[in-house]
Amino acid sequence: MHRLFAVLSLSLVASCGASAGGMNDGSTAAAQQGTPTAASADQDQAATQISGVIASYDSAVVAGDTARAAGFLHPDLVVYEHGHVEGSRDEFVKDHLPGDIDFMRNATMTRGDQAVHVASSGDLAYTTTTYELRGEYEGKKVHSAGTETLVLARSDAGWKIRHAHYSGHKVEAGK
Repeated sequence: MHRLFAVLSLSLVASCGASAGGMNDGSTAAAQQGTPTAASADQDQAATQISGVIASYDSAVVAGDTARAAGFLHPDLVVYEHGHVEGSRDEFVKDHLPGDIDFMRNATMTRGDQAVHVASSGDLAYTTTTYELRGEYEGKKVHSAGTETLVLARSDAGWKIRHAHYSGHKVEAGK
């Protein structure tokens, strides 16, 4: 079941608002003191775009649209999940996504705070978030909580999810 949470966690990001921040970006003192700069405006715009990409990915998963969901994943996607390295993007889409889509039909997800951090170059960003997942999979109840980090890269094709890292745990009964 550890494979199930990778795409589910990816899809969870969509329900949170984003806030831009630095990624060791060397922003100016004016930006750090809250005075808008061109760089901070670009980072805010990138954060909005990233949130849109993640929301669109989530919509595709919920709709069961494997091809559309795959379009938001970078060709060199790498997923680290609960101590495992999940294969290539193509393997991820072929081996994981169908089960994740099935699971989403009977799942409820709650997200904690999400933060979007954009590098000063503007072509690399990461998001951090927490989640709680409840549902049923293969006749068994699922209740887990965890953390997620996504790395997105921007190219001429737009923002794509390049790396995902998940750490989760089963929530004990009664909690």
